[in-house]
Amino acid sequence: MPPKSDVIHAFVGYAALWYLVLSAVSVVQFWFDKRRAKNGVWRTPEASLLLVALLGGWPGSLLAMSRFRHKSSKRSFQTPLMVCIAVNLAALVFAAIVICT
Repeated sequence: MPPKSDVIHAFVGYAALWYLVLSAVSVVQFWFDKRRAKNGVWRTPEASLLLVALLGGWPGSLLAMSRFRHKSSKRSFQTPLMVCIAVNLAALVFAAIVICT
C-alpha cells in the first residue's frame, strides 16, 4: 500500500483534473445553449446543465454564466445551481476526510 501522502497527492491531482474537465464541458454547454437561445432553436435542458454542475463542473458554470450573461438573472436556475454547488462541495470534503484519515 502506498504512503498516505502519495494517496493524498493523487486525490488532489485527480480531483483538480476532474473539476477542470467538467468545468470545460460546462462552459461549452452554456456557450451552445446561449447560441441556441439567440437563434431560437432547441435548447440544452437545464437538467443537463445542472447535472454537469453537480458532478463538479460548477466552476465552469459560474464562469460561463458571467462571461456569456446566460441564466445569470434566472432565479429558478440559480437556486438549484447553488444547491448543486453545496452538495458537490460537501461530497468533496467528505471524500477528502475519508482519504486523509
